[in-house]
Amino acid sequence: MSSPIPKWLSPRCLSKRTADYQALDEEAQHILFAAALMHDIEKRSTTTRETINGKTRITSPRHAKKGEYSARRIFYTDIPTPFTVRESIAKLVRWHGLPLWAIDKTHPAHRVIAASLQVNTHWLTLLARADIQGRICQDADTLLTCIDLFAELCRENGCYGQPRPFASALARYHYLNHPTVIQTTFPTTT
Repeated sequence: MSSPIPKWLSPRCLSKRTADYQALDEEAQHILFAAALMHDIEKRSTTTRETINGKTRITSPRHAKKGEYSARRIFYTDIPTPFTVRESIAKLVRWHGLPLWAIDKTHPAHRVIAASLQVNTHWLTLLARADIQGRICQDADTLLTCIDLFAELCRENGCYGQPRPFASALARYHYLNHPTVIQTTFPTTT
């Protein structure tokens, strides 16, 4: 059976079909495709110009967070979608920029572990890579390296493509609410 998504509708960022994307099951491909369509949906309402030191920049602060709510609403009211599929799309929209900046922030391991409890980090890596490959920008190689480092950070922390396991719900709660706690304080399940 062929995909119900027309080939001409495919966004540029997913037209470069990677082996990783092809290896996904059909539902996962549809989730990723929908997230690719929706990931910048709220740039329309958040884009502004700011001038700093004589340089004008176009920014879209908080577009991902606002986009999460828009995607959820669209896939609830306009295109009725099963809960798990809808939430997967919404969370991919919410966290699509994480692979680009996680390494540069404080407590990067904590950030990827917390994100893994909401979103499939393997899919997030594929979406971020497709987003960069669909752009025309001078720093694409640097951004792709950031994505590779994000994926490696997820692997090192046991949360690449899966939620990070914790020994108990209390251990998870404590870790999420105390980002400076050393990871080994609460061992993971095996």
